[in-house]
Amino acid sequence: MYRPLGALRTALAAIVFLEHYSQSFGGVPRFLLHAEAGSNAVLAFFFISGLVMTEAAIRFYARTPLAFALNRALRLMPAYILIVLVTLALLFVIARSTAGNTAVHSWHN
Repeated sequence: MYRPLGALRTALAAIVFLEHYSQSFGGVPRFLLHAEAGSNAVLAFFFISGLVMTEAAIRFYARTPLAFALNRALRLMPAYILIVLVTLALLFVIARSTAGNTAVHSWHN
């Protein structure tokens, strides 16, 4: 059941991306203006993801919940660790490049 939902989840993620992109760089597509498409896409994405995860847990891991948790951790943790490391590296680079700039650091005084 959940395989066909992948395309819908991809479309919903694209709507969220467009919303963020248009807020950052302008040029909001007309369909995003009045329908709160980004917010609704996030809700729909998480709802569908909940259905997909529930079906996977029941279908493949009904008697082995620990295996399900381990599978999810092994799938998600590498990307999570990579993003954390990239974020820390970028913060380090930004902090070093703005170290002497009083305009950047005066906001917290």
